[in-house]
Order: sequence, then structure tokens, then C-alpha cells
Amino acid sequence: RYNTLDEEQSETALLEKEFSEWQGSKFCLATTSGGTAMQIALRAAGVKAGDKVLTNSFTLAPVPGAIHTLNAEPILIDSTKDLVLDLEDLQLRLKSSKAKFMLVSHMRGHLVNMRSLVNIIKENGIILIEDCAHALGTTYNHRHVGNFGISGCFSFYPTKQITTGEGGMIISNNLQFIKKIRYLKAFGID
Repeated sequence: RYNTLDEEQSETALLEKEFSEWQGSKFCLATTSGGTAMQIALRAAGVKAGDKVLTNSFTLAPVPGAIHTLNAEPILIDSTKDLVLDLEDLQLRLKSSKAKFMLVSHMRGHLVNMRSLVNIIKENGIILIEDCAHALGTTYNHRHVGNFGISGCFSFYPTKQITTGEGGMIISNNLQFIKKIRYLKAFGID
């Protein structure tokens, strides 16, 4: 990213451009890992210590780990027999937790009914971030995952569909959000 001459674009900048175009998102920023992508996205969304963040119970450690990194509390939502988010349990947890943030994990490329999820999120004023580490290339009604909330986070860990050995991506269609992401990534402070 930093070793370019004059008007030359770095390989990282070119990858970000190509990835955002393929995903159908306006903005993209490479990170050191998928876990870092989620942590930065949560911070940019406004998650603070003590906040409650709704998330799947069927996920991997980096998801609640990103929430714990901010000293926030993961509120685990049950999964259905199809291994997707249980929307009925989500409704119950919304009322009991009064959470204002959600980090949904699209495990193994299995998607909950995204139309229903987005409606629930909008009705309750929840900020949605998508963990797409296991869903690269997955679409819902011809729309790539990662584009349903304020942000989508991806991992390029060795076991993922595309790998760089490590690394991640954050996508968004919100200019103010991505500006905050860039600031947090560069300087690490709010």
C-alpha cells in the first residue's frame, strides 16, 4: 500500500477496487484479518464498552472475540435446524437485551431470510454488520452478502475460499462509515 511512486496504485489499492466492484459495494478497505475487520467495523458503528451486540450462537471464535475486544457483550441468538439465525429468538433477545448492534455471521454460506432480517433490524433501529468470512460469493436475491447492513467483513485466512495467508476486507456503501473505518485502521483511535 505504501511503497508506490508518483501516481502509481499499489496492489492493495487495486485489490480493494476490484473486490468492491465484484461485491457490488461502493467502498472497500483491506485489513490484517477478518477478525480485525469485524472489530474495526464494530468500533466505527459506535460499539462501546458495555454495549450489547446480537450475534449467532452458531459461529466461530473471532465473532464473539471481536465483540469482546471492545469490552462489549455478545448476546447469542439461537440457530434453526438449518443452521441459520432463528428470527423468533432474535425478536425475543431484541426485547430483553435492548441491543442496538448486530453482527450476523453467515456460517458456511447459509443465509437467514435476509429480507425478514433487514425488516426486523430497521423496525428496531439496529445497526447491522455482516460477518461474511464463510460466505464469499454468496448472494440473496442476486445481491452479494455484506451489502445488507452498514458493513460486510471478509476473511482471507488459509481455510477460506480466497486466501492471502491472512488478511481481510471491509466493504460498505456508506461514505461516512468508510471514512471512519479508514481513520480507525490508520490511527487506531476514535
